[in-house]
Amino acid sequence: MKNTVTKTITKLSHLKSWVSQQIKSTPIDNFPITVNYNEAIEEPEYTITIEVKQPDFYVDAKGTKWVREK
Repeated sequence: MKNTVTKTITKLSHLKSWVSQQIKSTPIDNFPITVNYNEAIEEPEYTITIEVKQPDFYVDAKGTKWVREK
């Protein structure tokens, strides 16, 4: 399921805050999320998509390699 946010963010600081808030509060199942960013009418419009990527393995603090179950 792709979630597209219909609003356009116009300030870079708001975009940074929005991305941070989405990563922290959105359940993984609701990604990818897309939003538009445009500073002014004469500037280009950007589409920002946040996707979740989980590695196939990870290494814990003790150095043990764990393979993610699929």
